[in-house]
Amino acid sequence: MQKYQFVSSSWSESGFRDAKSCQFKHDECRNTNLYRQAGQNLALGYYPVPTDIFDILEKLTNLWFNEFKDANQQVMDEYNNLPNATIGHFTQMVSDRTTKIGCGIVIYPKKVSGFTFKVVLYACNYSITSIFGQPVYRKGPAAASCSTGTNPYYESLCSVNENQLVKSVPFYDV
Repeated sequence: MQKYQFVSSSWSESGFRDAKSCQFKHDECRNTNLYRQAGQNLALGYYPVPTDIFDILEKLTNLWFNEFKDANQQVMDEYNNLPNATIGHFTQMVSDRTTKIGCGIVIYPKKVSGFTFKVVLYACNYSITSIFGQPVYRKGPAAASCSTGTNPYYESLCSVNENQLVKSVPFYDV
């Protein structure tokens, strides 16, 4: 069941560092001693100037989330690649193993054919990636597996104390 997710300042700094590179490619240094299988979502967009940054972030985040259309129950029960489908951004966002997330964004101008665009590079790092052969999200009642109770603000999530119990990568019997 879903653990309480929260934004971590160190993970946000990591996401910002990745975005600041201005390169649209996954980095190779997001893993840490505590999070050895960190995941990452990247998005790149070109927008006319001026454009509201919050609208841009919503659109880019929705690009990831809208991959749910190709993620069937079989994938949720046992993660694998689907031929001719992109689902990894979505499964990363909804994984019940994720306990930390941090995002960064860089915006810079770029001229294309005489027009100036706002280039937006958006990077989010997650405490764990989707693991082949493992469930993305286990079925069951919300917060049923929480050993420290539920979050007072988000009753379908475990309390923030649950995160202190995460010692290693959890693997589930499938």
